[in-house]
Formats: sequence, C-alpha cells, structure tokens
Amino acid sequence: MKRINKKEVMFLFVIFAAIFFLLNFASSAENVDCEDNQTLFRLFSENNSHVSPWNDTDAPIKICYNTIFNKYYTTVKNPHDCNSQTNPTNKVLLISAPKNAHAEDPKAQTPAYENKICYGDLNCKLVDNSKGEECNNAEGEKEIISMNGLTNAHVSKDPKFYNYILCCKSSTSQQIWYSIDSPKWQNSNNVDIKTAFMGDSVNLVARTDFPSDSEVKYTVFNDTNSTTIFDSGDWVIANFIGKIESNVAKASWTIPNNLDNNTNIYFEVSITTKDGKQSKKVTSYPLTVYKPVFEYTCIQNQNLAKEIIGGQTITINTLDEAKDPSAGEACKGPDGIAQNKDDCCAPGYICNYNGYKGCHFVGWTKCSDYKTKEECSEDLANVPKKYNVFTDMNNCKNNIIQGACMWYGGKCTEVQKTISKTDISIEGYCFIVSTEEGECIDGVKKVKVYTKKEGINNENECLNANCVDKEIEVPCGRPTFALNFFGFGHFVAALVVIELIYAILVRFEGKKKK
Repeated sequence: MKRINKKEVMFLFVIFAAIFFLLNFASSAENVDCEDNQTLFRLFSENNSHVSPWNDTDAPIKICYNTIFNKYYTTVKNPHDCNSQTNPTNKVLLISAPKNAHAEDPKAQTPAYENKICYGDLNCKLVDNSKGEECNNAEGEKEIISMNGLTNAHVSKDPKFYNYILCCKSSTSQQIWYSIDSPKWQNSNNVDIKTAFMGDSVNLVARTDFPSDSEVKYTVFNDTNSTTIFDSGDWVIANFIGKIESNVAKASWTIPNNLDNNTNIYFEVSITTKDGKQSKKVTSYPLTVYKPVFEYTCIQNQNLAKEIIGGQTITINTLDEAKDPSAGEACKGPDGIAQNKDDCCAPGYICNYNGYKGCHFVGWTKCSDYKTKEECSEDLANVPKKYNVFTDMNNCKNNIIQGACMWYGGKCTEVQKTISKTDISIEGYCFIVSTEEGECIDGVKKVKVYTKKEGINNENECLNANCVDKEIEVPCGRPTFALNFFGFGHFVAALVVIELIYAILVRFEGKKKK
C-alpha cells in the first residue's frame, strides 16, 4: 500500500482552502460596492427569505440602489427616511416586524404591517407576472425583488422567482431609450433577399429592444422622391401591423401583382411604446420586384426544366436551343435570370454562356476545377448541389442545407452551407480538412474524417452538432470521394437513388441506429 505523502496532503489542503476562499469572496463580491446609504434593505437568503432594514447585519444579502439603477443615489443625506410619518410616498416595502419580517405590498394598508422600509425618491408597486404584468421600462421602472404573495410574503432576490414583482422608479434615474436597427427583407424561409417576384410571400424584420407590447406599424412604399426614406410624396403600397418576439420586429406580407416589372420597394417600420412616450422608425434597403414571366421548375441536377401550360406539364430540354427553342429561357430557372443558383443546368454547365443559348458545358464539374478565388466565389457552373432542404437530422430541425464552393488553403473546395431557419438567419460552413483511409478488410474500409467549421461563433446548433471529426466505413474499391459534415461522400451520388438528398437522409438515419 502506498504511503501518504505529507507534502501532497499539505498541497491539497492549500488548494481546497484557496477554492473555499474564492467561493466565499465571489458570493460576497456583489456587496463590496454597496455602501449603507445605497442599501434599500437586506435578505437572509437568495430565495424564500425574510426581510430586514438596511442596517441589520444579521441579514447578509444587500439589495442595492446603485446596482439596480446603475448610478449612486446622492440627492438626500439619509435616503432611508420616510418622507411622511403616516403615508409616505417613498415606501419600498411594508414589513411585519422591525427586522427579520414578512413583506407586504407597499400600496397595501394592513394594520399589522406598520413597519415601513423607505428609500429616497423611489415610487414602488407590485405587479403580478402571472397575469402578464411587468415593470414599465419605458418609464424607468426597475425590477427589485419578487414576492410569493401580496402580504405575509417571503422574498427572492431574483425578480422572476415568484409571481409578484416589486417595481420601483426614481425621479433621478436615467430614462431608457429604445432602438431599432438592421431592417431586412426575407423570403418565407427566413433567408435574407434583395429580389422577389410578385405574388411571393416575404417577411419584413428588424432587430429591436422595444418591449414586446409595443405597437409595430409597417408601411411599404415606392420611393417616388428618391430620398430612401418615406415621405408624403411617396407611393404607399401597403400598411399593416407587425409584432415583436425575441427582440425581433416582424410582419409577413404577400407582394401584390399590380406592380411594374423591376420595381424597387422599401418598408418603414415604426415602433411606439404602449404608453406612447417613445417612438422610433427605420427604413429598409430596396427590394427589387419582378413579374414572374417565366415559371420554369428545374429537374434537379439535369439539363431539363418543367413548365405548366394549360394545366399540362411540359418537359423542356435546356441543353441546346436547336433541340428546344425554349432552352435559352427555360435554363434561367424560376427567377428568369441566367447564371445564378436557380438555373436549370446540370453541374458543369452555364446558362446562356458567351452567347450560347441554353446550358453550355464549360468543363467545371467540381469546386476544385476553379483555379482562382474569384471563380470559386462566383461558381458560374453551379457545381455544388443546388437544392435547398429542410432536415430533422441531429439538431438540424428547420435548417437549410446547401452546397457551396469556398476558397480555403489556396484552393477551391466544396463545403456544406447550413442556414438556421430563424428571423435573423445564422450561416455556417463545414468542410473536410483531411482524411485517413485504413486497410480494406472484408470489403469495408474505415476512413477517419477531419473537419473544420467556418463563418459562425458557435451559434448554429446544426453545424456544431454535425461538423465533427468522425470515423466512417465505406465499401472498398469505390471512387475517390469528398465527405460532407454529416459523414457521407460524393460516392453516394454514384448510387442510383431517387435524389441525392434523400440518400443522405436515409444514410444518416441508418448510422444513428448503429
């Protein structure tokens, strides 16, 4: 049996003593800057506590004016004095005894609660959070503590612990000013957009710290006077109401069909507090609206498109205008604009390239074919998978998965782009840094995959959960492959399956069951 080393025991003792000291120091640090003349009252514990006046040192937890209002109260010499002996207006709480007492609503008149805690020029009241009541931030009210009843109550330092919240405001405290910023147009999938079609459903969003019960008004307009802000000379297209949730003002709206083609429209969002004392507004960037002249639907990863004419679906060959006169228009895809991500051309082809009508093969079939950073960024040949898909995979519910080319380490590589379906979208990228292949045993080879995340700060849960180093098994003798962050390679594309994305989902679900 190993003998106990006295030096090791002494070392451990010192470590535990230091930890004990730091924990005690941390628990009391919040009271270091709370002088007696800034103390409203004291508590005996964080929750389920009795209340004592500011000078009862048996109660260790101070509730401090300067901490709550972010400034020192210096208006009067002794702020604890009540401004009246009978019914003072600066009551903070009524308590059942001079100290170590139950608390009562400062506006109550129960005879047994004749002991008053007063402070400075504070005006306090209780609100019932279970009924949706809250402190009025616009008027400078601050949450002080919470209570488990209107009278005969215990107290918590946490204003959200019990239903009844003590709200106080000071005539010397600073006014809180709210803001609005980052107004954006988004499509129905909450992805930022700068173009849309008549008949599309769009979202109008902006970040804000206004209270959620504020009034939110939207005005959509055409900037007739070219001032980029709404004024009396502009053409009003629509007025409607929005709402605030999770610090985002939002409204949904369908673009009418009576606009001119290639029209720029703006929205102004105006927010006013419930009491009407604060109001601010901000104007968005322009959204370019087109008439949906071409209504073509791409057949995924092929030089084919579909068009519905008179209720019948017509398949169009987009490869060559000589084979189909509509190829030059159909290859533009749903938006009617050539050489962007929704073109109806297979990877390696470009719509209407260098005067050619239809999908023209340019030799770029994978991201690594791009030799410059500019080519990689533009991705004219639409090399990565063009689909958008919502998936329920491993923390990825309501996320859009896209293929993309990214310049990394001096070359162009394919990555998986993940966009969270939120009011303010969060984008992230995952790509393979390297792979290590093991030996082929019984027709199976183990491959270690090393990944890297780009473009986020740990805010995209889907990417964080799936863009991880892992070991997978693949059949031996398959072609060279590149893995996405869900652990599958492009070898899946060689399999004859319905569509690539469904193969990825089926494969992923199969791995989860192992």
